[in-house]
Amino acid sequence: MYRIKTLNKISSAGLAHLDQTRFQVGNDVENEDGILVRSAAMHEYEFPQALRAIARAGAGTNNIPIDRCSENGIVVFNTPGANANAVKELVIAAMLIASRDIMGGAKWVQEQANTEGVDVAAAVEKGKSAFVGPELYKKTLGVIGLGAIGALVCNGQCLPHLGGGFQLIQQKQRDHIDRAHHKQAKRPCVIFACGTFCVEHPVKHKQCTQWEQC
Repeated sequence: MYRIKTLNKISSAGLAHLDQTRFQVGNDVENEDGILVRSAAMHEYEFPQALRAIARAGAGTNNIPIDRCSENGIVVFNTPGANANAVKELVIAAMLIASRDIMGGAKWVQEQANTEGVDVAAAVEKGKSAFVGPELYKKTLGVIGLGAIGALVCNGQCLPHLGGGFQLIQQKQRDHIDRAHHKQAKRPCVIFACGTFCVEHPVKHKQCTQWEQC
């Protein structure tokens, strides 16, 4: 029987693929043959003699000492794209939060609620226009990097949520990757979506080199 140690909480849907008659799985397993890890730092982890493989539930391997694994003949796996849809949805959330200043608005409402003598309903009705923000509809969306997340963003799987009104430009990670559709950008302001965050950036135009009011 193979012994598999979990250094983080791993989804039961994933663990269900390990036959219980062949694998002993748990966070208290000793002298493990394999390790399942998410974000736990392993650079100081003492490898047991039996360890053969480490599998990361995520795209990166920066929390795993790759050089030391190579020296000890330990195979390292990752799972790129496994959480791509979840991160894509966070991209949508980040664009909306930034555009509409949702965090600023929530903080302002809390300040009104915690100020003695303030009629919150009246204050909100009077001051809410400061947090209206611009609409994302008809803006230009630029996506830097076309990995699993960028491809989902580009190929319309998030754009319908926003009315499909984006102009879209994209930058490939490698020339041979062609996962996303490209439309000619016509507006000088681009909202760049970079995996888990987005920023507004001015694009030089023959008639406009300033920030557009987005």
